[in-house]
Amino acid sequence: MTTFDDLIPLITPTSTPEPGDVARSVDLPQALPREVKIKKTSENNTLRVERADMGQDPIISFLGGSYTTAGDTLDTQRNSVQDFQPSLMVTDFSGSAGLMGGTTTHLIVQPIGQNISISQAEGSSYGYTVYNNPVAPIESAKATYGIFIEDYEEAFTSELAMLDVYGTMLSLTDGALDSAATRDVAPLPAHPGVSWDAGEKEDLITYFKEFATSNPPAALNYENVIFPHSSVADANSAFINARDAFPFFVGFDINLDTSGDVCNSLIQTKYADKFTTNIAATIDNGDIFERTPFMQQNLEGVSADNPRVYDANLLATYDASAFMSKAVVLGNTADLREAFPESQPTFNDTIEALQYLMDMRNISAQNALNAIDISLGKKCYSETVVYRIAKFSEDDETSPVQNFYLFNTPDASVFNFMDSQVIPGKMYTYKVFSYSFVAATTYEYASIKDEETFDVLTVKTTPSTKIVENLIFQTTALVTSLPPVAPEVEFRSFIGEEGRIQILLQDSTQRITQQPITLSQEEERRIRELRESQGLLPGAPLTFFNDDNTKVYEIYRTPIAPDNVNSFEDKLWRRVTEHAVLDAVQSDKTYYYMFRTIDNHGNISNPSSPYEVTLIGGVSPYILVNDYEYPSVSAALRSSTKNFKRFLRVRPALQQLMVNLDSGIQSKPSSLDVNKVDAGVATQGQVWGKKYKIRIISKETGKKIDFNIKYDYNFDYREQ
Repeated sequence: MTTFDDLIPLITPTSTPEPGDVARSVDLPQALPREVKIKKTSENNTLRVERADMGQDPIISFLGGSYTTAGDTLDTQRNSVQDFQPSLMVTDFSGSAGLMGGTTTHLIVQPIGQNISISQAEGSSYGYTVYNNPVAPIESAKATYGIFIEDYEEAFTSELAMLDVYGTMLSLTDGALDSAATRDVAPLPAHPGVSWDAGEKEDLITYFKEFATSNPPAALNYENVIFPHSSVADANSAFINARDAFPFFVGFDINLDTSGDVCNSLIQTKYADKFTTNIAATIDNGDIFERTPFMQQNLEGVSADNPRVYDANLLATYDASAFMSKAVVLGNTADLREAFPESQPTFNDTIEALQYLMDMRNISAQNALNAIDISLGKKCYSETVVYRIAKFSEDDETSPVQNFYLFNTPDASVFNFMDSQVIPGKMYTYKVFSYSFVAATTYEYASIKDEETFDVLTVKTTPSTKIVENLIFQTTALVTSLPPVAPEVEFRSFIGEEGRIQILLQDSTQRITQQPITLSQEEERRIRELRESQGLLPGAPLTFFNDDNTKVYEIYRTPIAPDNVNSFEDKLWRRVTEHAVLDAVQSDKTYYYMFRTIDNHGNISNPSSPYEVTLIGGVSPYILVNDYEYPSVSAALRSSTKNFKRFLRVRPALQQLMVNLDSGIQSKPSSLDVNKVDAGVATQGQVWGKKYKIRIISKETGKKIDFNIKYDYNFDYREQ
């Protein structure tokens, strides 16, 4: 016995209405057009048709209203790309609507061209679930790697032991989280606003290190994370504040569908969070839903799937109290109460359940389909009510590591999803599901009267509200640092010593975007993963930056002039960890070098520009170092020149040029008494008497030009 069972007598008529007591006449068209063209689905819609509804009803098939697949299209027979001639036509009809949203329609049908018997269909009943599922575009997941904290990265084997974004950030606000949602950990350092300065960053690094070394247990209730409808906007705010706080995370935005009557009713009757929680609980328990075959058409063509389908009323009355320990509700005490009303039942629950039933009946009645609608292939009313983000690891692609649920609230148009419970170096798949309220219909041929030249069909329809699961998006993400930039290199020789040179290696501070260059098929696979990590399409250039510690430098060397970068593929000379390396060479022999950097996550830089190095022997050995150009690109480089003059200007700022009055010139009677003038009034960063190196680096070739500049000035004393 449920609350709904108690309320049914209150909303169900106790007696059968007389013919004259019909609530309203149904709105029927004046005539059924012979050639009906149903509007095609828009680019952001997915047409979904329950497989069992396709071609099962012979009468609808004779009329041309059955859905069918033809090539890459899913449409009614009348609108199919294949020629179709109906075998029946409707010449007249009448109808009425019942109190509970059902309709009764009387159809007069005639065969076209041949005598067709339809009397055997009397008493047959069918379902009708056809709807458009709006799908707003979602960008691919992007993995963001901020800073390398070795202790934090290597501490965890379970994602659920790591710090989550939303619970961690919302815990900074008093009253934002119920005690059941709060992790038993030290609070995050006080947050100053949107960004963190250098000192506060150090506090954060210390915090994550100490958290990792405390050996925290896995928070098993975070397997199912539920965002109440009232906290989605707060979660978005937490996302903004957390971007600079967490060392790494995966993120993408979900554009939420427009909330309609169903969502508004669920919020007003306090069923929104219960609906969300019940979907989560039934998925975890594996009950009350049915796997139902569907066909769908979107921009990618026609496909089949087997989604979860619920009876909407059964879902609303589901008892999810046993699921409470397996989920976390990221809201306050009131939100937890609305998500699990069974934990603290009140009389208001009965009132709210009554209001929910009344609202759903009204929505069903207002959007009820009649027999004419079904014969035309009209879509059922539908509305997105809940979203689910299922996260899978590469170790298990069937059972999610975590599920994230949120109601389609009218308070937000976008949900900023951010997942910090991810292990670097591990590939994750994220599947986004929407759950649609569908005003489906069941109908029955109550009677069929066979007249001499026509048949009279009486068709009764009954609302059958469903919640249907839709897979709307899938993406993968690899959490790792950006690939490093090739090292900066300097060659040195030793005075009076032949046969030995020194190679100085220094990590670059550049942040560049380049097409990746690989030397093996394994590296090609890694590049594909890195593109996924950066949320890029195949073939897009990668961002390179030394945001991780260098693990090793690769030194490639060959005495043969290389034709291209692939000439170095099997010429790996040494792998070193030092920044200064001694290399044995033969005097007066030319060598060609290339260098790469490998970071702690195994990411490899692009090859450096090649160097042509010769140690000239003799009494006073010296080294010649030239930038080498591959023959395949040297001609193109020679023919491409740009005037650099307009891109660079170096001059002191006004504060460096102004006369410093503190030098005592104001007390002098005239300029003849001034022996010295100090230039510059800047309190910090005085340039006079200092040397500067300005290095210009080509984004395409990596070649460098150094400008060594010394700022100085002369005071010419004017004698009388």
